[in-house]
Amino acid sequence: MARINTAMLLKYSERPSLDPYSVSGRVTMALFEELLATAAVVGDR
Repeated sequence: MARINTAMLLKYSERPSLDPYSVSGRVTMALFEELLATAAVVGDR
């Protein structure tokens, strides 16, 4: 979570934190798709 761009979260939510329960399923899926498209959820462990 620390690597996710705050501006991206604010694009989909009122707060810069990931809370899928505070937004609609459609918004959650849009955020998830953008995270995948920008490789923000792909990392080296």
